[in-house]
Amino acid sequence: MKKLYGKDNSFYGRHHTVATKRKISFMRAGGRDLRQYKDDFIRLYEDKTAQEIATIYSVSKKYVLDVLRNNGVKMRKPAPRKGVKVWNAGKPYYKIRGNKNPNWKGGITSFNQKLRECIENKNWIRAIFKRDDWTCQICGQRGGYLEVDHYPKRFADIISENKIRTYTAARKCKELWDTNNGRTLCLKCHNKTKCRQVS
Repeated sequence: MKKLYGKDNSFYGRHHTVATKRKISFMRAGGRDLRQYKDDFIRLYEDKTAQEIATIYSVSKKYVLDVLRNNGVKMRKPAPRKGVKVWNAGKPYYKIRGNKNPNWKGGITSFNQKLRECIENKNWIRAIFKRDDWTCQICGQRGGYLEVDHYPKRFADIISENKIRTYTAARKCKELWDTNNGRTLCLKCHNKTKCRQVS
């Protein structure tokens, strides 16, 4: 099989003849000779888009654009895309919020999950990572996948001692977010401490 492109990506294969180009253009025009309509295309392009003209004449948009370009018509700039802001960007859609949403399951997010995702927990984790210089306090691994562990007092112990039952009470509890009661661990070391606590 003959290669059509060289090392520098230049085309050195067979080129279409003028007759073949006309046939291709004729087929793209739906098997009709639309050269007679070129003046109509140019006239319509003043207040219609290339797609609208293509729909009227039942041809492809590319065919219309080719005819216009070949006849020296100055092409319009496409509508601006970058920087166009959607009217509802960043606005909450209250009609489908909470129990109005078809996917609502009765507020089943667990208390533990809510606590793990709150801003106080995220700030506590960041503070401990920064303090420990992103280094595991058991094996000394720096970076990688790290987790923060409540230590020496466990998370569950703090919750039960302070008799925390609600999400707001947990957020207000100072002992839960104390940076002195936490350490940075890698995933392996953290899993080992979990096994020890269970047994």
